[in-house]
Amino acid sequence: QNPTGTVIVSSDSNDVSSSEVQSQCGISTTCILQGSLTLKMNAPLKVHSLIVKDGAKVLWTDITHPSNQDNIWLCAGYVAIEAGGSFELNLQDEEKYAWVYIMNNGAFHPTLKSRSFGGVGNDGEDNVMIDIQGRDLKRTWSLLQQPLLPVSRQMKLLHQPLEMGWKVGDRIAIAPTDNMAS
Repeated sequence: QNPTGTVIVSSDSNDVSSSEVQSQCGISTTCILQGSLTLKMNAPLKVHSLIVKDGAKVLWTDITHPSNQDNIWLCAGYVAIEAGGSFELNLQDEEKYAWVYIMNNGAFHPTLKSRSFGGVGNDGEDNVMIDIQGRDLKRTWSLLQQPLLPVSRQMKLLHQPLEMGWKVGDRIAIAPTDNMAS
């Protein structure tokens, strides 16, 4: 699906909320943040694609994330942090969740390609910043205590999840180990 256009986000101040960006960009446009603009994530945001560059910033913290909304998400075909742009996600509050969904909508960035989230510097510039932090955990990974079969409905870990700081609702990823695993 091709975007229906490009929108350069504007605001009367240097700060813009995700709900304001949603009203300017819609779900079928490439949304560009540039200059001294700071996007403060305070509500879900779904756009065709998102480009952050030239001093613009996405800020998603316990302060920008309202306490009355536990789940806020960003959904785009790609998120490109280009030269001079930054993306900071840092949620420490256990009651707040942040999701970044990269959807398969045909969006294509010339460097990152499709379905991507990343930084792109130009002409050797390295002033792209992506900083993603979640709540502190004693341990972020563990090993299986016994093999996990495709039909398994539970798994046993070498370490105790609660002692590692994990809680109900946390998402995990299990890496395949078979040859040619997919």
